[in-house]
Amino acid sequence: MKQHLCILLFALCVVGCNRHGISVKMTGKEAETILNEVSAKNKAYQPLTERDDTLMQQVVAYYKEYGSSNELMEAYYLLGSVYRDLHEAPKAMEAFLNGIAAADTTSKDCRYNILTRLYAQESDIFYKQNLYTQSLNAERMVYKYAALAQDSLFIVAAQWGRIGKCYAFGDYQTIANECWSILQESRQLGLFSYGVSYLCTCVLANVELGRWDDAEKLLSIYEQHSGSVDMTTHECSFPIYYYAKGRVLAAAGKLDSAEYFYRKELAARDWNNRQAAYRGLRMLFEQKDKADSLAKYAALQCDAVDSAYQEKLSQNLQNLHELYDYSRAQEDSYNKSLLLEKERRVRQRMWWSAAVGLVFLMLVAYYFRARYRQKVAEAELDLERARTELAERETCLLQLREELAKAETELEKQHLLQELEWAEKGIEQQKHIVDMKDEKLSMLRIRARLSQKEIKGKYEQTRIFKILRAHSKSGKAMQDADREMLKGLLLSDDPELLQRMYQLVPDASDRELLIFMMVRLGLNRADISRLISRSQQALSAICENLYKRGTGQHPITSAEAYEWLLNL
Repeated sequence: MKQHLCILLFALCVVGCNRHGISVKMTGKEAETILNEVSAKNKAYQPLTERDDTLMQQVVAYYKEYGSSNELMEAYYLLGSVYRDLHEAPKAMEAFLNGIAAADTTSKDCRYNILTRLYAQESDIFYKQNLYTQSLNAERMVYKYAALAQDSLFIVAAQWGRIGKCYAFGDYQTIANECWSILQESRQLGLFSYGVSYLCTCVLANVELGRWDDAEKLLSIYEQHSGSVDMTTHECSFPIYYYAKGRVLAAAGKLDSAEYFYRKELAARDWNNRQAAYRGLRMLFEQKDKADSLAKYAALQCDAVDSAYQEKLSQNLQNLHELYDYSRAQEDSYNKSLLLEKERRVRQRMWWSAAVGLVFLMLVAYYFRARYRQKVAEAELDLERARTELAERETCLLQLREELAKAETELEKQHLLQELEWAEKGIEQQKHIVDMKDEKLSMLRIRARLSQKEIKGKYEQTRIFKILRAHSKSGKAMQDADREMLKGLLLSDDPELLQRMYQLVPDASDRELLIFMMVRLGLNRADISRLISRSQQALSAICENLYKRGTGQHPITSAEAYEWLLNL
């Protein structure tokens, strides 16, 4: 007998050593591969099986000896997820608690996002057992570590989850006090629509407390932003909305409208909604003082409450039978919200990229403008030197002609005639050089002309500029007093402005002069067209006509004519 016991003990030791050897001999790469595979299945909502249980136990054993706290925490999270899918809630809870215990929250590289999910799983298991206080405490920890992980989705989900649990055990005061701040936080984090979907609970809490103004405001926000209510047909995908709407309307004295919504809720199949509808109708007929209808709906409410209670017991029994079977529907909605959040972040990155690109283009434009201005200055200096040299050559030519007139001998005259011929050829060449430099300067001035933004920046703080912009926005035409004020401002800054215009276009009409002055003020074409009650096409035609009469050439585009007036 002792021999048999020794053999059995030896066999158990060998088996234990072999099991231990499997976990210890597993390489880090193998553990990481298994972890990634199970994690991918979990994220894809594929059911985890007994095989995953065996593999994850080996991974947990490996990370206990060789892994970091973050790796062990994630391994426990996935092991608990396996038990959750296998409907083994006690083992799942144990794994989640072990994962929480393995977390090193004092470390700078602690993965708070995994810790957030561990507490979220714990909260849901408590909630399935109707342990609302424990679930609420776990939800607070979800919020804490989601904030540390900067996970906006879990931050908002934890807050609204806490609201739902407060409603479950009748803490309406907390809901009424905190729902507005949570809604504001949802807006700041870019998940306003997600938060609005929970507002029916907040509306009912305010209704129970008699806070009718807050209930009405929250209900209005829900109707406008939840996407669940069709305001034309008053249809909603969540029937409890009808009860909340009916209570708010009844408080406002709109009893017929309230009755309409209560009866719409009666079409719901589950007894929770039907007992709410019967309750609303009972209070409605009590308010109308109709004893027969009151007695009828009071009896129906009692039957509905009993049926709702039986339905809740059946649901609890089903949860127990399935060992707290986890509903993936909520996680699916989390995933969709997460995708929306990622899309929002992508849009933000695109906007930032566009802004950076715009700043870069502005810097490049500023660089080239400065470069062109430098070239203009150099071209002006070259032109001035060429004209000076031309003037000197012309002076020399005059002197030669005077000397030729005074020459006495034939030899001297021939010598002066030869010099005179050379001087005339030099003058012709110099005139050609001057023309070329003048043409080059003209081209550079076109490319380096002042922009409308710079001129607008000069006058945009003046009173007449603000008046004309206001007239443009309101659709008013320009007044005579405004015209005189505009003319006085421009002439005080540049007294020869209109003279230059008349020199180029002597037959300019009053309307054309007015357009010219508004262009010089820095108003854009849309504002000018509204002030003169003409279309932008007509304004472009007027500017092109002025350009043609002033330069003798056709403008390439209407923008060229506009800028010519701007820099005249």
